[in-house]
Amino acid sequence: MNAHNVYATNVLSSQRKNEILERVRRVDHFITACERLGYVGIEPDRDPFQLFDGQVFNPETPLEYLTNQPIRRRLEVVRDIELD
Repeated sequence: MNAHNVYATNVLSSQRKNEILERVRRVDHFITACERLGYVGIEPDRDPFQLFDGQVFNPETPLEYLTNQPIRRRLEVVRDIELD
């Protein structure tokens, strides 16, 4: 990770980290999938975990995972849209 990424990850407020985390780690999808598989009442934790691409996702530093992706492009959010 380069110095710019470290800076961007470390200066985020707790509220902003949670906003980003809500967009990239959809707990509602996790709960729905568990319920459909018969695992009712299971809640995800906030511990780091390894994803399919081999990288570790740490919910405390969500931008670190995103900025370390080898394929990416500049993204600008103009307005929020409802994804559900």
